Amino acid sequence: MDIIQNLTTILRVIGPAILPFLFGMCLTSLSTLCNIRVPINIYSGVDQLHDGIQISANEIEGIRLEDSKYWTLVPPALFAGAFTLSAAIFIAGIYKKTPYPYFKTLFTTAAAFICTGNILFIFTRNNLLLSVYMYFIGIGTGIACALGPVYYTDLLGPVTGSKVASLQGLFINLGILLEGTLSGHFKEPIYIFWVIAAISFISFIINIIFTKSSNNESNPRTARATGDINIAAPKYSPKVLIVSCLIMQAVQQMTGINPILSNRNMFFTETNIVSEYFFNTAGVIGTTLSSLVMFFAAGFKEAVFLSGIACALSLGILAFSKVSWSAGVYFLFFSLGLANLPWILPGMLLQEESDITVAAGLGSLANSAVSCIALVIYTHAQSNYNERNLSVNWIFLIFSAFSLIEGVLGYFLVRASEKQRKQSKITENVEMEELTYE
Repeated sequence: MDIIQNLTTILRVIGPAILPFLFGMCLTSLSTLCNIRVPINIYSGVDQLHDGIQISANEIEGIRLEDSKYWTLVPPALFAGAFTLSAAIFIAGIYKKTPYPYFKTLFTTAAAFICTGNILFIFTRNNLLLSVYMYFIGIGTGIACALGPVYYTDLLGPVTGSKVASLQGLFINLGILLEGTLSGHFKEPIYIFWVIAAISFISFIINIIFTKSSNNESNPRTARATGDINIAAPKYSPKVLIVSCLIMQAVQQMTGINPILSNRNMFFTETNIVSEYFFNTAGVIGTTLSSLVMFFAAGFKEAVFLSGIACALSLGILAFSKVSWSAGVYFLFFSLGLANLPWILPGMLLQEESDITVAAGLGSLANSAVSCIALVIYTHAQSNYNERNLSVNWIFLIFSAFSLIEGVLGYFLVRASEKQRKQSKITENVEMEELTYE
């Protein structure tokens, strides 16, 4: 009976756990989508304009989707969908509505959106339609990232659930690794969308059969990757700490992680396959090292600080030259010290569950909104850099500055949380001594 019960529990976790894996695949598959050619039938034998771009009469393959009209709407649509989902959850929370009774429906819908969207990618060459499909995929991946930790905590309990939730970053990076590996080996890179659709269909079936909704109507609990809850009297106002958490979410997205992942192919050619493979594995390596730091509960603030410096330096190199290894170094150190930081800060800094929930909810909104802004800024900056053949790509200097800011601010915020925990232990010891004397 125990074996069957354990197997059932594993299957109940697998369905939702596949979804962040799919988010990683969808994010980096944008590089494949943008390179799909739009067929142009030219019968006159003369050069023509297509969407304002001069096309040679001999260019029978057409132009890339990235070079055609309205492409700039497609990448941000992924995060616009996630923002919509985050806003819906936050508004529902204001009216004391929780997602617990709808877990099965939400995760099943998420898998259906991702599956359908990727199938439609294969047959669609209109960027406006692609942006609509990407928007619904964003809603699906938003469900995975926002509600996955809540589901694990409810199903497995706060301790085991938090441990599973802390692996979500690893799941995303494994998806990035698989997508990067497969798309490079397919004869037709577009086959990657069939793979994503197939995996999401498996998640769809598992969610229908095994994913369990809950009758828990309490306020959503935020899963903490550290497993620690700050119970000391806060030195700073909760409002100040909540604002600090929101700032860290915005700063993280301005380090350029999503623009770099969604435009991965610009850093690599057929001659630097090794550096491309390093990039694909860098996220997994960094997340694994981060998990070890968390597990041994030592050196986290130092890892954050060093990661900020390493990311800033590697992005600075990319601003002046396309050194392909720099992209992998950035991704590794981002995954090590900067990726999880904004998500675990609410649980580290705040005491009241209501404050943690507000910080996490608003943080998710800030994360999605700034992701859209960063992608739009990057797209325009990269276009300007290519058209004018500039010697310095200034957008990477901006990303570099924000990486350093996250590393420095993160160091001091983590140190503040450690001081509060130490103060909490001192207070507990004093109270125990007083009870003993009484």
